[in-house]
Amino acid sequence: MQSSKWHLQTFQDSFVFIFILLTCMHTQEEATNKAKKDRENLGVELYGIQQDLAKQQMILEKHQDEHADLNQDRTQAEDNLREMRQMYREKQTGLGNERKQGKHAWRLL
Repeated sequence: MQSSKWHLQTFQDSFVFIFILLTCMHTQEEATNKAKKDRENLGVELYGIQQDLAKQQMILEKHQDEHADLNQDRTQAEDNLREMRQMYREKQTGLGNERKQGKHAWRLL
């Protein structure tokens, strides 16, 4: 009878061990499934962020192009202004010389 009690106890211990092992495996499987789902959700979120980043990058490049165009226009306008000022100075100098010559001609008469 002792032997049969020992076998029964060993069977019960084995059953408890298997139950604990199955419970641990189930818990581990749930954790793995949750981790997979979390990873998938993060991938979807990352994809959305990457799409938004690409859109923002395109907007930035557009603004940089516009800024470069405006800067080029400003430089051209400054060059035109510089040329106009030079032409104005030359005209002023020419008119000043003509006036001096005109006054001198009147004095000679």
